[in-house]
This record gives sequence, C-alpha cells and structure tokens, in this order.
Amino acid sequence: MISHRKLSNLWSIIWLATIWSIWLTTNDFIFKDVHPSLQKILDSAKVQSWLWINGKTDNDIITFLDWISNPISCLNIDM
Repeated sequence: MISHRKLSNLWSIIWLATIWSIWLTTNDFIFKDVHPSLQKILDSAKVQSWLWINGKTDNDIITFLDWISNPISCLNIDM
C-alpha cells in the first residue's frame, strides 16, 4: 500500500509539472508574444518533474539522463 501511495504521488508530481509548464507557456504567449512549442512544453515538464521528484526524495536515485530518455521506466523503482 505504501508503494502504491508513493507511485500515486509521483504521478501527481508529473501531472502538476505538466500543468505548470503549460501555464508558463501560456503566460509567455500572452505577455511576451512568444509562440508556443509542444516540444518546449514537454521538455519543461520533464525537467520540472525530475527536479520536484528529486527534491521530494532523500537521495538522487533517478539520474537526469535516465529520466529524460525514459521517464516511465524510472517510475518502476522501489522507493
């Protein structure tokens, strides 16, 4: 049950990081006239979620290279 709760928390972090990236892109479009890019939103969400997940855990068990290359497989770790 604890493992399930931690996995749920990780998915919540990914969801919030994605929404945050969309929010920032929308603000850039509205206030700075920067045209949005789907790739930029996805990259920003990946970086932000990795930072938040590593900030929430005690140690760096997920490397950034692993997270960027295959984030789904990183979620199968035993936390």
